[in-house]
Amino acid sequence: MLNYTLNLHCAQKNELKEINHYFKTAMKIINQSLKITKKRLFEVSLIDDKAMKTINYKYRHINKPTDVLSFAFDDSHTIETTLIGEIFIDVQQAQRQSIKNNLIAELTLLFIHGTLHLLGYDHANNKDEKCMFSIQNKIMKQLNLLR
Repeated sequence: MLNYTLNLHCAQKNELKEINHYFKTAMKIINQSLKITKKRLFEVSLIDDKAMKTINYKYRHINKPTDVLSFAFDDSHTIETTLIGEIFIDVQQAQRQSIKNNLIAELTLLFIHGTLHLLGYDHANNKDEKCMFSIQNKIMKQLNLLR
């Protein structure tokens, strides 16, 4: 079963309970729908633009913030360790992207997106994108957060 640790570097503490509720519920749906049975753990950090820009430049040589970055500790996706990776979500970027949606919905979508990357899903080509985004949308629909 997948589980996560949430690190709060940039978000309103009063929103943490609601964010954590949706993240935990999304995690349950991912575990069930993808039939994940092995114990796996990852870290999620909610950060600001400045921190994301630094990370994005260091690892991707792109000198601007992005919404979410996932780092799998085993790129072969034959994961044999309990700790599988980490996800960084830029709360400020999520806020900008959530004009039609609420911030909680956007953060949850980015959490799901990052988690799927850690599990080996990608969107580098049309076929993979269709598969990954289909899973994301199904989970968001089950959470009643469909965009």
